[in-house]
Amino acid sequence: MVLNVILGFVIPMVVGCWILRKNLDLLLIFFPFGVATSTVFNNIGFNYYWYLVPEYTNRSFSALPFDIGLFPMAGCLMIYYIYKHRAHPWLAAIISAFVLTSIEWIAKENGKVSYFNGWNILWSYISYLIPMIMAYVYYLIFFKVFQARKSH
Repeated sequence: MVLNVILGFVIPMVVGCWILRKNLDLLLIFFPFGVATSTVFNNIGFNYYWYLVPEYTNRSFSALPFDIGLFPMAGCLMIYYIYKHRAHPWLAAIISAFVLTSIEWIAKENGKVSYFNGWNILWSYISYLIPMIMAYVYYLIFFKVFQARKSH
């Protein structure tokens, strides 16, 4: 579990906060959405499609560092590159999902992740792509509402 905390929480938070240090508002706005999205997807997944080492009675507990670290930070970084660097949203979502899938593939190859009930790496990619698209849609809605309130 120490490895999960270091790789899933500590490193992503240090790197992400350093990159976003001048845009902490993006973290405050989008990080909670990422935590919620990651938790929902992982709770479904751990009950029906995969498990992560170490395995506990609460199957999703081993993913907690990732749910409050890597996954929401990846979404925040994607939004940052769209917002600050004018990255193409679809390309940013596709690349973000690919990076997360690559990390999972490495974990799977090292015996840290196992699939069942027909799950595979392509489904993992889709399960990362959907939340990235959801984060972008949330970004659009949030700023549209914020702009509308600002103009009143």
